[in-house]
Amino acid sequence: MNAARQSGFTLVEAAIVVAILGLIMAAVWNTTTTLNDTVRADSAGAEVMTQARRYVSRLARLLRAAKLTTMQVQAEQADVDAGLATVVGEWTGIPEGVWRHSIRFDDATGLLSMNAALSTSPRSMVFHLDPGEIANGLDDNSNGLVDEGHVSLLYEGVEVDVLLNVEECSYELEGRLLSVRVRVGQRDNKHRVYRATVIEQIYLRNN
Repeated sequence: MNAARQSGFTLVEAAIVVAILGLIMAAVWNTTTTLNDTVRADSAGAEVMTQARRYVSRLARLLRAAKLTTMQVQAEQADVDAGLATVVGEWTGIPEGVWRHSIRFDDATGLLSMNAALSTSPRSMVFHLDPGEIANGLDDNSNGLVDEGHVSLLYEGVEVDVLLNVEECSYELEGRLLSVRVRVGQRDNKHRVYRATVIEQIYLRNN
C-alpha cells in the first residue's frame, strides 16, 4: 500500500506539473510569436526599402540624359518674394541647395547638330498629393502615411503616373550634381508603418 502510494503522483503534484508545463508552453508560444513578428517586420522593412530603391532608380533613368541648362522647378512663394518668379507654380530656374518637389528638363536625344546635342521636348515630373491629403505633416486620411501622393510625368501632352504611394519625392541641385530623394511608407495589418528613404545622385550634362 505504502509502496504504491510512493510510486504515483498526488493530485497536488500533478497540478504543479501541469502548471509548470503550461508556463513553459506559454513562454515557447510567446517566443515563437515574437520571432514571427520580428521576421515579418524585417520582411516588411526590406520590402519598403526595395520599393524605394526601385522608385529612385526609375527617376534616375528618366533624368540621366537631362541637360543642366534646361533644369527648372515650379516656383514657390519664396521665389516670388525674391523676384525670381511672378506667380507661384510657374516654371523657373532651379535654385541650388534647395529641395523641390517638381522638376522640368530637356533630355539629350543622342543626336548632334552643329556639335551640340539635340534636345527632346520638355519633360516635367511633379509630385501631387493624394485626395484627402494636405501638406501639413499629418496622416489626414488615416491610412498610416503622411502627406503621401504620386509623381506624374508629362511629356508631349501625355501624363502618366511613374510613382505611387510615396510620402516624398524631391530634387536638389548642387553644381552639376542632381540629388533625387524618395521616401516610401507602408502599413501592415497590425497598423505598424514602415518607412524607407533613398537618395541617388546624378551628374548632369552641361548642354
